Amino acid sequence: MSISQSLIVVSLMLCGVVSEPVKSCLSEEVFQKASCSDIRDFVSGPWAEVRRLALPFPMYSDDDCVVWEVSPHFMNSTDAEFHLQALVHGVPVEGMMPAVLKVEEKTPGDCKVGMHIEVPKLAITKSIDDWWITFDDDHQVMVGYVCVPNHIETELEQGLQFRNMLFIYLKPQLTSGKVKRVKNDLDKIVDRLSSELRTLEEETKENWKELKKSKCKMVV
Repeated sequence: MSISQSLIVVSLMLCGVVSEPVKSCLSEEVFQKASCSDIRDFVSGPWAEVRRLALPFPMYSDDDCVVWEVSPHFMNSTDAEFHLQALVHGVPVEGMMPAVLKVEEKTPGDCKVGMHIEVPKLAITKSIDDWWITFDDDHQVMVGYVCVPNHIETELEQGLQFRNMLFIYLKPQLTSGKVKRVKNDLDKIVDRLSSELRTLEEETKENWKELKKSKCKMVV
């Protein structure tokens, strides 16, 4: 386990709020990670965080409709850096610094994506060095995902070796017709991920159903 992964686990424990415990991580085959070029080309702009698993720590209220403004800070043919500002009702989330997303492609097809998050109000700094991203075909739906080792003994004894953090974002749509089409794409992604998530969870839990609940009125 890397130092950054250790920091994530410690942060989760200190907060007393933890993400979803699972038997194993999502597979790349099911997740279908985006290429570096797709991320560089399509990640910028506003993204509403419409669905998510249980928050890993209370960055904001569980019911908040959070819109992330993603702005390019640096970009060339292989690398890029984006700054992400979390907004609720158009106002930056108090006590939370803009996140930093870094994309590196040292060789063709070898895409490394990292995410750095600081929440001073919770005394949390997180550096995630293996952040997964996927899009729908029209690049109007985006999923962010990371899987980290679980260090809670009682859950390890149940075979729950990892913890999932998964967020689904939607580009704001201008017309009702586009909303309906993108909603169909959103449902397809949720169904694809949920089918595997529910087989990875503890048998008595149904955390995957959180992905069926909308946090923003733009998606019903």
